[in-house]
Amino acid sequence: MSPRISVRTSRWLKSVVLLVSVALVLVVNLAAQQQKPNILVPTGEITVSPTGAEQGNPLTITATIRNTGTTASGPFDVVFSLFPADPETLEPTGPSIQLGSDKLLCKTSPRTEPPPANLAHCRIRSLSPVNEQGFQTQIEAELKTDNLEPNTYRIIVQADPSGEVDELNENDNEENSNLFQIAPVLPNLTVLAAFTLSPAQPRQGDLVALEFTIENGRRQPITKPIGIQIELRKRVDGERDFRPLVTPALSCPNECVLSNGLGANSRQTIRTQLVTTLLEAGAYELRVVVDPRNDLNDPTDHGAIEEFDESDNVLTLDFVLGDPPRNLTISGGRLTPSTPAPGSLVSFSFSIQNESLGVVTGVELQLSLSQSETNTVLNVRDLPDFACSPAGALESGKDQCAALTVGPNGALEVVAQFSATDLAVGNYELRAIVDPPTDGHPEGVIAETNERDNTLLLPFAISTEPIPQIAPELHPTGIVLIPTSPVIQGQKVLASATITNSGNQDAREFRVEFSLRREDVSQQQGFAPFGTQTISALRLGKTIEVRSVFDTSGLEPGLYAIKVVVNGLGQAELDGNNNSIIAFLTVAPKP
Repeated sequence: MSPRISVRTSRWLKSVVLLVSVALVLVVNLAAQQQKPNILVPTGEITVSPTGAEQGNPLTITATIRNTGTTASGPFDVVFSLFPADPETLEPTGPSIQLGSDKLLCKTSPRTEPPPANLAHCRIRSLSPVNEQGFQTQIEAELKTDNLEPNTYRIIVQADPSGEVDELNENDNEENSNLFQIAPVLPNLTVLAAFTLSPAQPRQGDLVALEFTIENGRRQPITKPIGIQIELRKRVDGERDFRPLVTPALSCPNECVLSNGLGANSRQTIRTQLVTTLLEAGAYELRVVVDPRNDLNDPTDHGAIEEFDESDNVLTLDFVLGDPPRNLTISGGRLTPSTPAPGSLVSFSFSIQNESLGVVTGVELQLSLSQSETNTVLNVRDLPDFACSPAGALESGKDQCAALTVGPNGALEVVAQFSATDLAVGNYELRAIVDPPTDGHPEGVIAETNERDNTLLLPFAISTEPIPQIAPELHPTGIVLIPTSPVIQGQKVLASATITNSGNQDAREFRVEFSLRREDVSQQQGFAPFGTQTISALRLGKTIEVRSVFDTSGLEPGLYAIKVVVNGLGQAELDGNNNSIIAFLTVAPKP
């Protein structure tokens, strides 16, 4: 008899079978669910390099994409966006920006393919499961910064944002990059080394032309006015600060300011003039500073214009300012009495001019007397009652007045006195030579710009009867200034002088010299020349008008004297005391 299974036991067995079946189904389903890929953007594996760039310069984004699942993935996109971030907290300071093709370009790699529709996405063909070759890849993209505002940013990398891949975890597909900065495009001012000085070896008193070039070598134009400062110091004072040059020492158009700025990748040549009249001879350092700063050694001091590089705004040039050119002339010879009798005491007077800006010392003067009939030459020094003034200027035992000193742009009146006791009736010629030739110095000891105007000849006669003197008489009779005083600083002035020969003989070659001097200052300087003209001849009784123009741009407002001097270049005149004339001019400041 077979055993009988109770109803209760049967029901229990059915329940067990059912539970086992359900468990098996769950295990199978769970195992099936875990056989999926998992796309991951790892933390700390997104870099932007370099970490800083100027607006317009590209940056490189590098990111690692990994499959940590158990099966290979299908194709999916990797997209990029960015957001402005606080440098301290790294938190967003503004909305994120989706990077389209105008801002980003994906670069191909072994596992990426650029999609034809949108080059701003990197498309991954497939990633193998973890622990198999090809489970991760590194993608690279170029970030274009032209259309991004200067700021501090972070990049967001999103893998499979559209959910093409069914994966284990959809929450680890996004990660942020390190901080990077996009800086504004800055201009850069440079003083180029092509600096010219003309004349290259200037001397005191020269008007020195300076020429240099300012360059903005960047793609950012400058719209602000650009200041330029020119400074000077003596090289022996190297520990002292540079001294900025200002008017009248420097004549700079528009006060050395580029009022309209300077365009991108462009240059501007600056031409100005250095007036060396008030400078001492010696070695100097000339410094040009563009966009000057209060402290050239302070890296935080940018001047008026912030630049890419503040260290190339300065150019220094060494030069030597030589001694001023010397030129001595002698003129205005006259004899008193004009026709001496035998035994008379005769005075021979004349003027020595120093046409330079420096004092000339040790000036020697040679005097001789020749007799026309016998061609005999006598030393005036050997004549009876000889004397020479200024007092103490006579060098004992020689036929010359020695060691005279003539100031800058000045004149020295000399009088030589002798007795005609031993001179017979007849025709004579007095000869005065300033800085005469000596052994070893055929043109004199003092180097001059013109060695041909150092001799004065004065013919005369000794007679028992008065003989009228025959000579020209040159003198300026007036100065006309156009425009008339006052003039506005910066105007050009025409000085016109009328020269008359009121003597009884034609005048041969002579020179008309124009100069000016500031009058309303406590310490007056010498007259500074601004024009010279040589006249070949002027017949007796005739007049001639001589003109010269000077620019008031380099003059400070004030009162000025305009002087015109007629230099007879060694020919005797009836009266040598009326060869100059002065007019006055007021220079008013610009309104």
